[in-house]
Amino acid sequence: MFGRVAYTQLKPLAKALEHAPPRPGYRNEWPGKAVEWESNDALLIFYRDGHRVCVSLQTSSGTVCGVSFEVSTTKLPHIALRAEWDGDRSGKASGVDREVQTGDAEFDASIFIDSEAPDDEILAVLGAQRVRDALRAIVGKTHSHLTFSDEKLSAHGANDNHVALLVPERALQVVDELIGVVRAIPAVHPTGAKPRSLGAVLLFAWCSFAFVMSIATTSAANASYPPVDNHPHLVMVAFGLLGALCMQPLIRAVHKGRSSSSTSRLIMTIFSIVSMLLLPHGVVLTLNGYLDRGRGVDREVEVLSSRYLSDEHQSQIEVQSWRAEGGRLSFTGAGEWTTARRAKLRTRPGLIWEWREGPVR
Repeated sequence: MFGRVAYTQLKPLAKALEHAPPRPGYRNEWPGKAVEWESNDALLIFYRDGHRVCVSLQTSSGTVCGVSFEVSTTKLPHIALRAEWDGDRSGKASGVDREVQTGDAEFDASIFIDSEAPDDEILAVLGAQRVRDALRAIVGKTHSHLTFSDEKLSAHGANDNHVALLVPERALQVVDELIGVVRAIPAVHPTGAKPRSLGAVLLFAWCSFAFVMSIATTSAANASYPPVDNHPHLVMVAFGLLGALCMQPLIRAVHKGRSSSSTSRLIMTIFSIVSMLLLPHGVVLTLNGYLDRGRGVDREVEVLSSRYLSDEHQSQIEVQSWRAEGGRLSFTGAGEWTTARRAKLRTRPGLIWEWREGPVR
């Protein structure tokens, strides 16, 4: 169904290209196939003024949600351009984000330059007034963002505008404007993105290590040294959140002074909370049971319910009993399915918290 819809939307442009008259001084090349297909996107590929052009439809759940125009270029630094919004302005005003300024007040106020390339390379690409005027006009017409990447210049149109952009006259106008921008850019020899600071690299490495360790140790602790109640879980989650909060000043100090610093801060904030949330939980519970040298004690417990979970291929049993020193002990955990009202639970004191040794019997 989607293929028919996409083909229908691209067909008018394909037919217009097939019958387009030669342009003075240029030779239009048509590959012969009106529409090509790749993955979930419909692609229309042709050559215009010596440049390879690709018009593609983006989809989501079988629905067309945008259109992209790509024009081949020489190798250029990676630069993303979009309409500047209040979040960009507040990020620059606070000193978190840093954007290269071209000196063109109208362009700098309306277009945000998101790039990790050196400043001189960005200014070489955007140095000409006609280039800046054309790029600003394309962003305004297509409601899109522009990207210089690898060896192409791409314009990605928004969902609410893609139908209008596929009208042959409008589509070819956008393509010709992109080609005009490419032809006006001088030769640039990109050297790659500016390297990340050592602090940013070490911070990411630590969060990655903490995330892996939290998954591994928490799984091992819950399987081998499960506490008899939920109190340790709540305490360790609180410690994890405290550790994540302590990392926030470091994240703010490390991630600043780049065009994408606000985004990097948000990503690292979420990553640090996720990675630190369970790390104390797994480590402390593992040490609590692994270093325990106390003797096991059998407790009489009352079985409240017992059921077999077929999707997990294990039994779950809910029991409760009275502690010798007073207070109720209750939990849900692994155990043999049983209809008996009485069972035995072996526990050990642990370094800090009492934990269950083996299933309910």
